Amino acid sequence: MCCSGMVLHERPKDDAALPSDACMNAMPFGLSLPDQPQLLGASVSGAFGGRFASRAAMVIKTDLCNYTEYRIYPGHGQKFIAKDAKVSFFITAKADSLYHQRIKPVKLRWTQAWRRMNKKGKVEEGAKKRTRKAQKFQKAIVGMSLDDIKKKKAMRPELRNQREQAAK
Repeated sequence: MCCSGMVLHERPKDDAALPSDACMNAMPFGLSLPDQPQLLGASVSGAFGGRFASRAAMVIKTDLCNYTEYRIYPGHGQKFIAKDAKVSFFITAKADSLYHQRIKPVKLRWTQAWRRMNKKGKVEEGAKKRTRKAQKFQKAIVGMSLDDIKKKKAMRPELRNQREQAAK
């Protein structure tokens, strides 16, 4: 409600119901009359057709919980200011309590820190570790050079068998 008693989402019926300039300056930050929407972000188009194409998506400022790393929406959570003036936001009293008990979030399965440490959730296909195949290579055997071994492999099996029979 405005200081003139007008509810912001209702459209005024006549000019007398419009708030004065002093009243407009006293409005909280981010609020405006319905004729002047304060929207940020990219425009929405496509699915709704041309009628809503000029409208933009509203962006809501969120904070991250210092303990759980969950998003904290406006009007939620607790703010803690330490003696060294470090500001901490907590999503719940549970997170606040655990932080002050100095329990590490990595040890609790429901926190994002635990999920990150144990590689849960966001797994990309290309990022998975690939196992390398062992490369085949030949070593020279005592009494034979590598060239001799390659020549023997290249020989046809019948010729090799004949030579082995002749050697016996």
